[in-house]
Amino acid sequence: MKKTSLLSALTVSTMLTACGGGGGGHGNIPNTTLPDIPNQPSVTQDSITTMNYSVSNAEDRIAYAKSVLGDEFEGQAVSSTSMFRLRNAPPTDDESLTEMAYSNMNEAINEDVFDMIKNGDFDDGSSEDIQKRIRRALRMAGVKDAFELLWDDIKNLISDDNKAKNIFEYAERISNRYGRKQEFNISNAKLQLVKLHEDQQNSYVNLTEENNVINGIEVLSNKGMAGELSYSATRDGAKDVFKTEKRKIYRYGINSRYYTGTFFDTFDKLSSEEIQEKLKQRVDELASTGAYDTDEAPRDEIVARIKKAIEIAFDPDLNDGSMIVTEYEGDARSLDSQSEIFEYFHTDYDKEEKITYKSYMTSDDNKNKDMKLAYSDFGILTKDSKLSKEVMEGANKETYVFAGGYDSKKIEAQNIAENMNFSGYAYGAVNVGYSENAGVETYNEVDPLELNGKIDLHFDATNGTQTATASFDNWYDVKASSDAYGSNATLTLTNWKNGTADDFKFRGQNEYVVDDFTTAKQLAADPVTATEANNQQHSDPAFGAFNIGYYGDAGVPSEATGYIFYEEARGYNKEGMSKEEFIAQYGQEKADDFYDSVKNIGVNIGFGAVRK
Repeated sequence: MKKTSLLSALTVSTMLTACGGGGGGHGNIPNTTLPDIPNQPSVTQDSITTMNYSVSNAEDRIAYAKSVLGDEFEGQAVSSTSMFRLRNAPPTDDESLTEMAYSNMNEAINEDVFDMIKNGDFDDGSSEDIQKRIRRALRMAGVKDAFELLWDDIKNLISDDNKAKNIFEYAERISNRYGRKQEFNISNAKLQLVKLHEDQQNSYVNLTEENNVINGIEVLSNKGMAGELSYSATRDGAKDVFKTEKRKIYRYGINSRYYTGTFFDTFDKLSSEEIQEKLKQRVDELASTGAYDTDEAPRDEIVARIKKAIEIAFDPDLNDGSMIVTEYEGDARSLDSQSEIFEYFHTDYDKEEKITYKSYMTSDDNKNKDMKLAYSDFGILTKDSKLSKEVMEGANKETYVFAGGYDSKKIEAQNIAENMNFSGYAYGAVNVGYSENAGVETYNEVDPLELNGKIDLHFDATNGTQTATASFDNWYDVKASSDAYGSNATLTLTNWKNGTADDFKFRGQNEYVVDDFTTAKQLAADPVTATEANNQQHSDPAFGAFNIGYYGDAGVPSEATGYIFYEEARGYNKEGMSKEEFIAQYGQEKADDFYDSVKNIGVNIGFGAVRK
């Protein structure tokens, strides 16, 4: 028996700030590090997420332009070399002057002067007026010592293809940061619930707002799947808590000896035809994860047999006598491994819940001074539910993670052409529960183990891989890697911390490796000698996901957020005896009953990091 959850892990797209690079000195290529980017507080003091979804940083833009242009800005000097050069008199208000300065910077860098110098046509480029114009453009783009450089230094800087490319990028980032008003809508902040098994997204959480205050959450879970649910949670007075009203949930399922947990939930009471259609769809979904895999028969034969039992449950005349199909009102339950019985079941229950956020996007939240995310957020999501009856997959309290930011600034991994390193912080939880194969009524929860630690991310553009390495003082250290598209993932857990309860260990091991953890393959700690787990070692396939989002202005990443998620249900003997002892006492014919209990363990880790 396995417990999974509706809100398994959260991620949203992120936005990134600018970052610069080095070098410098008189007579050499100058330092092209960008100037410090001012803090941009959120529109409201809203602890749900302090990401900026409507930014109008006029004061910051004006302040930066004044700091670069100095007396020229204050005096509004207009000449052929001024950042305010215009045939007619320039505007007198500071904001319009600032926009003109950035417009002229872009023109100088991106249109005529740089192209002329790169092409070797220095007849006009070496004139005093052009030199002044270039120096001002470079200063606006972030080359702080442009006024002190020799003209030959500037020509070398711009004629060097790599350095020139950096200057173009810096200019665009400065212009994006200060030169234009940035308008972001709350709809660009879209949380995405991870779709288990396939490492793809199929569920969404959208933030809703009123008068610049986030007032609700809209959830669409399992889009396109049998158990698709859509509901909303509204702010519960406290600024970091949302709640749902009491809702009735209908559950329909089919029990068999092949798998416990073939069911789907819906807010609607369905007709017999609708139940059959969705229940068969759910069978196909589970089959794709390996849930019905066994040495007894091919997967297709088992799937066909379960689907036939569903039809018989609604039309007994279809039974040719080869199957026993019963019906009852209640929740899922395990059947004896030798049973030929199929059980169609149905139940309904009431559910209401509160969802609480804890953000870690700022240095204050992280209790450190070296990281602050400008347009992304990550942290802890705690779900506290009230259920009218005990049901499978119905834990009262669970802890998950969220990570992400603005969908409009996402940078796809395949568009990143350089190696990158990030450092930051990781937070999460390990959720554990125990149940007996005899029935769901024996389910017992363990309070989640909260995790907090540090994380390093590395993106290797050469071979298209990404790696996250996190260290915790109260659990395993974690390393997750995958290709840039998020597939071929590997999870490695090492360095178990003494003093942590064994409840939170995998198979009681101090080291644990899962190769390709988005599938059912589970490997022991030594990948060389490991053997794949079989159905006697666990009740269900393991599943998980590893996702990193890279985001930033002008296609240049400077922040990353994401999550690591892994869950499995592992069979064990509650008496603690070995399998040999069990067989000796009860006989070989009872060997399949050895694993009479199940340990469910789920790990959620969310992280945020800034580029080094």
